[in-house]
Amino acid sequence: MKINHLYLFLTCIAFGVVVCAQQPVTLPARARSLSSPLEWRLVGPAHMSGRVTDIAVAASHRHTIYAGAATGGVWKTVNNGTTWEPVFDNAGSASVGAVAVSPTSPDTVWVGTGEANASTYSSWGDGVYKSTDGGRNWKHVGLADSQHIGRIVIDPVHPDTVYVAALGHLWGPNPERGVFKTTNGGVSWQNVLSLGSDLGIVDLAIDPANPLTLYAAAWGRRSDRFDDSDSLGIEVLPGSGVYKTKDGGRTWKKLAFGLPADRVGRIGLTVAPSRPTTVYALVDRAPVFVQLPAAEQHLLRGLLASEHEPPAEQLERLRVVIAARMPAESSAAVVTGLSRAEQLQVRRLFGQGELDTGGGVFRSDDAGETWRRVNPINERAAYYSQIRVDPTNPDHVYALLVRTWESIDGGRTFNQTDWAFSSWLTSRFVHGDFHAMWIDPLDTQHLIVGTDGGLYVSYDSGAQWEANPLPIGQFVRIALDMKQPYNIYGGLQDNGCWGGPSATRHATGITDADWFKIITADGAYVQVDPTNPSTMYAESQYGNLVRVNLRTGSRRSIRPVSAPGEHLRFNYVAPVILSPHAPRTVLIGAQRLFRSLDRGNTWTGISPDLTKGEPNAETGEGATITTIAESDVAAGVLWTGSDDGRINVSRDGGTTWRDVSDRLLGRGSGHAPPTTWVSRIETSHFAAGTAYVSLDGHRHDDRRPWLYRTEDFGESWQAIARDLPESPIYVVREDLHNPDLLFVGNELGVWVSLDGGGHWDRAGRGLPTVPVHDLKIHPRDSELVAGTHGRGVWILDIVPLQQLTPSLLRSDAYLFAPRPAVLLDIDPTRNRGASGAKWFSAPNPYSPLTPEGDTTGTAPSGATLDYYLRERVSGDAHITVLDEAGRLVRELTGPGEAGLNRVLWDLRRSPLPLLPDWRRIGGNDSRRLMRAVRERPGPLVGPGMYRVQVIVGTHEVDGSIRVDRDMREIGRN
Repeated sequence: MKINHLYLFLTCIAFGVVVCAQQPVTLPARARSLSSPLEWRLVGPAHMSGRVTDIAVAASHRHTIYAGAATGGVWKTVNNGTTWEPVFDNAGSASVGAVAVSPTSPDTVWVGTGEANASTYSSWGDGVYKSTDGGRNWKHVGLADSQHIGRIVIDPVHPDTVYVAALGHLWGPNPERGVFKTTNGGVSWQNVLSLGSDLGIVDLAIDPANPLTLYAAAWGRRSDRFDDSDSLGIEVLPGSGVYKTKDGGRTWKKLAFGLPADRVGRIGLTVAPSRPTTVYALVDRAPVFVQLPAAEQHLLRGLLASEHEPPAEQLERLRVVIAARMPAESSAAVVTGLSRAEQLQVRRLFGQGELDTGGGVFRSDDAGETWRRVNPINERAAYYSQIRVDPTNPDHVYALLVRTWESIDGGRTFNQTDWAFSSWLTSRFVHGDFHAMWIDPLDTQHLIVGTDGGLYVSYDSGAQWEANPLPIGQFVRIALDMKQPYNIYGGLQDNGCWGGPSATRHATGITDADWFKIITADGAYVQVDPTNPSTMYAESQYGNLVRVNLRTGSRRSIRPVSAPGEHLRFNYVAPVILSPHAPRTVLIGAQRLFRSLDRGNTWTGISPDLTKGEPNAETGEGATITTIAESDVAAGVLWTGSDDGRINVSRDGGTTWRDVSDRLLGRGSGHAPPTTWVSRIETSHFAAGTAYVSLDGHRHDDRRPWLYRTEDFGESWQAIARDLPESPIYVVREDLHNPDLLFVGNELGVWVSLDGGGHWDRAGRGLPTVPVHDLKIHPRDSELVAGTHGRGVWILDIVPLQQLTPSLLRSDAYLFAPRPAVLLDIDPTRNRGASGAKWFSAPNPYSPLTPEGDTTGTAPSGATLDYYLRERVSGDAHITVLDEAGRLVRELTGPGEAGLNRVLWDLRRSPLPLLPDWRRIGGNDSRRLMRAVRERPGPLVGPGMYRVQVIVGTHEVDGSIRVDRDMREIGRN
């Protein structure tokens, strides 16, 4: 049983500045919010970036640019992109849908949280924020339940008058939707266009000549609870369309003449600044789902399964039946009950290209009174549907889709630009999937675009581009190897799978040149063979698994294939693991679990359907396995979880299975609903019957945290979410050395429990608000690695947390056993030449210890010395390092605060005085003296054992640390 006084002690050591009592007390609210001395470290990457959703430029300061990321916050540059800084790290949400800068006050910035895109990875926000000092400070100004905001428009004459396009919830109804207006700078809001609990506003456009005239795009949508990334997974609700006001929102009129009347989805809007009567709308229109009679459905499936040319009379029969059930559009029908792949097969069977559902680019030249369709283009509209017009030419139009399409004749013809895309990042091309564009009104050849791969700038109308290194990569899964330093691998949304180092042997730190790509497309799981780190398994969407040899570059597709008559359903991020007991054994989940004993060359199904088996009637997609795990303690103890709430366990390697879902789910208001998505199962490293299960209910419009532990193979469960914030949990991890030490990743960051789930608080400091989709603990280095979905990869040193015990916390003082330190050698094989300021580097573990003015290029070696004090003492702690003979090596000072304290040692002996003839010699000593530095770094110590002594107040604690040489031999063949 975990008790409150133990939690108080644990909180003190992790977050550490309160005096701990030994009697049960209520933890003060202030203590809960204090930051831990353990600090997160970013390792990148940056050039392989993430989704940028909006761009805003100050009209009077064109070199000041703000970029909003889908899940990476807001970034700002004041020097036209030479350097960027995050300015939204501590907001309540990292998901940004809209950014706007006041046209009359460039320091007044508005942010609408919650991206407007409807997709597998869509995150939500918590309303509108405002800054009046250029992003240094932010104030939340309302609309907290709007969740997704598509646009913010500021009145060019009255800057306190602002309009917000609020979409509302993606997975359920809610009233806070529509167009909201403030006339007092966000103090109060009025819902000036409300269309019910299912219809929100995705876009707004203002008439620059008459700011009382605005156009609003209404969109009713509901995402399918099963994992589906394309537009067929987004249900289009009735009522979408274009609305117009001429009186600043007091009255609205729905514009209908020439626009589609039904099945209307997402709409993008733009008004031509040079001729405001010209308005463009990029309109999504859903297909018609056709249900074939049983005989024709059977015939169609037979043709799809056949390897022979289909008979012409059978195709004609199907055409007639489908046409009788279709609207006027010749290729707008989708046959229900077929998978994505089968839908594509059907179109190929009939010689069809993209579906023309009647949507596309519409144009009005009379301020919206009448419209005409000028082009059918609009692919995957729920994810894009952005349209822009040249500020100086009303006929020059850009449609932002997978690629960017350009028209110079008012939309009648569009040509695909050659901007996109190179997902391998090996050419001048831009990463595809376009979501944002800014066109310089004073120089229309100057373009800025935001894509799924980051932010790009052109000064010659797109002939050449430069990328901006923003570390906003959206990792979905990560893996680690055992090299020294170890590497981190992971899959990113639309950026494939990458690998990069946790540290480098160079003072410049970790740069993008240190990262390498393994496969392309939407990355998912990566697994590394622990016996041969050159062999790895990398996955892209829907279970497309590849075995890769990093040494030779060879790769082989090893995805399991369907048996005759079976359609395998793989999750968009299908779970893949290697058995901890046999690394040649690979497991992957579809709706059944598959196992390979020969590294993926052959597969065997080892389970029945482990979901509830209820596919969507229209799309044919349905429930899938979302997480699998095998016990580290007992081989053959397997667990699976699905996206429709099933949890299954096998204790005999997959021969028999037991559904334990009902013992966990659906038992009243205190438990997760029965169909809640199982986001992760973590097996214990200490007991075969112990496992942890996290559930993610946001696809049911449920953001409550659900977290459970079983100690008897799922026979009974204990809820351990306790005081976690309201946010769905994506991952749970148990520490490798301390069973009471747990971590979870959710939409807001990483949380730690030091008492087995009894209580939770933020883990460490320095990690921005960001969704965390995966966590791994390195078994040798005792570092927690977070794969964030929006800010790349971060690392936290958790050595002291792993050693916590109740008896330790009753000590007056304690010195934690440090992990061995390594004297790293410089790596001369990497070119770290002059790149100017426009580059990215992440700090090495001990970068703060690098001496100023050091020109050796040596990577910073160092050690972490952690000690605990039960009570605060006056003065500093005195720390001495001695060699094996008891000779003094180094003296250091540290804080005397209650709780956990940390001091870094640079593995050097005591500093040396400056050379007496520094004026004649010049060089580094001259520069040090000019900065009032009176000493230079001492020499590095040699390998061996060293004694550490901490004296603080009347307390003295001793320990030791081992310093190892760098075992890597540079240049060895």
